[in-house]
Amino acid sequence: MEIINHNNLPSAVSRLAIQLERIEKVVSEKQVIKDSSKKKYSLSEAAKYCGMADPTFRTYIYRRKVAGTKFGKAWLFLESDLDKFIADYRRPTADELKSKAFDNLTSTKRGGLK
Repeated sequence: MEIINHNNLPSAVSRLAIQLERIEKVVSEKQVIKDSSKKKYSLSEAAKYCGMADPTFRTYIYRRKVAGTKFGKAWLFLESDLDKFIADYRRPTADELKSKAFDNLTSTKRGGLK
């Protein structure tokens, strides 16, 4: 750490200002990430978010396919859990299936072409 005197004061202040801006940027980014991952939905809002009817969504809840918390009679769901649920049930495209099949056929681990 350098000693600050009246000769190097302007450069020290400018370096501190730059560091402070970097710190503020990192803190604000972390707050945005933290706030967006904690968004909560009721049962009907979660069903709408997933693009399905309430009774269908209830079926997934009771089969424990989607994570949620029940408080009394009310269900609450985190947006991150709903995103994971949607990703888990995503159907692969035809190109993805062809690529996976080709990889399995040409894999040396599974006895494919060598």
